[in-house]
Amino acid sequence: MKKTGDHERHLTEQAMSLGLKTQTYSASQVQELEPEVEVDAAGGVLWLDDCHLDSAKLMRALHRFLQTAGVKFFLNAEVKGFERTDGKINSVITDKEKINTDEIIIANGSWMPAVARMAGIHLLMQPGKRI
Repeated sequence: MKKTGDHERHLTEQAMSLGLKTQTYSASQVQELEPEVEVDAAGGVLWLDDCHLDSAKLMRALHRFLQTAGVKFFLNAEVKGFERTDGKINSVITDKEKINTDEIIIANGSWMPAVARMAGIHLLMQPGKRI
């Protein structure tokens, strides 16, 4: 348990050096903060700059913002390939249509390495699940 405590102290020091706010508590202080449960801990750290996020709500807001900014979404379309001119991708070929473009963003999660490969891009990352 000492190793874990040392690790947490080190993380807290690093966070504070980056300007993040934390509060460190002893075991009895943690118990005071959680009077309804029996706490079996050596202590605790409260990350005051931590937050919680509703990712679905964030994605809906981001989608609306990007649509308003003129970004076009091609939903439920399977990428079949890319066309290039002078080493630059200028079209995305889907199972529904050919989309001419000046720029593309590949952001499709665990499928990104496979799609990037189709585009001739070698990524130094592994997907979260095998494809």
